[in-house]
Amino acid sequence: MKALFLLCAAMTLSAKSPPERHHQVPGVFSSRTDARWTGRSDWAGRYPAYIIMRASAGRTPIMLVEGFQFGNRLYKDPPEFLKKMKVVWKGSRLVAGRKRILWERSFTEPLEMRKDGGGGDHKVRERLVVIERKEDFLVVRLKADETVFEDLSKNFDAFLAAFALLPSK
Repeated sequence: MKALFLLCAAMTLSAKSPPERHHQVPGVFSSRTDARWTGRSDWAGRYPAYIIMRASAGRTPIMLVEGFQFGNRLYKDPPEFLKKMKVVWKGSRLVAGRKRILWERSFTEPLEMRKDGGGGDHKVRERLVVIERKEDFLVVRLKADETVFEDLSKNFDAFLAAFALLPSK
């Protein structure tokens, strides 16, 4: 009986989802992920970004929230951004209170050079949403190895579901 109780207690503890971690850039956005994802803000740069990383074996998957002023040198507007990214339509999601188009692309990326001079490529998938605001547009994306992408896309969907635009300062 005691063994059964311990087994039930262990299953209950393992079934609990990890605690949440909140991510925010004041005047831009807020959202949340499970606690395995950690965020770092670089919103003061020329091309602002909020980077959310998850420690894992192999290459680190990331979620990004990037801000682009209309007319900037990289992408003057969302249509130009999407054209340069060579993305395909993957449905839609409710993000920040509105239905938004979900885009995706696959590509190869070089592996870091090894000490023995070897290298190579690996396949990467990226899923993203573009959100236009009055003063700029945001790109929210997940980038991960193709081998773990589908598992991590559930985290991205939860991040998008919790995503909220904050009033500008």
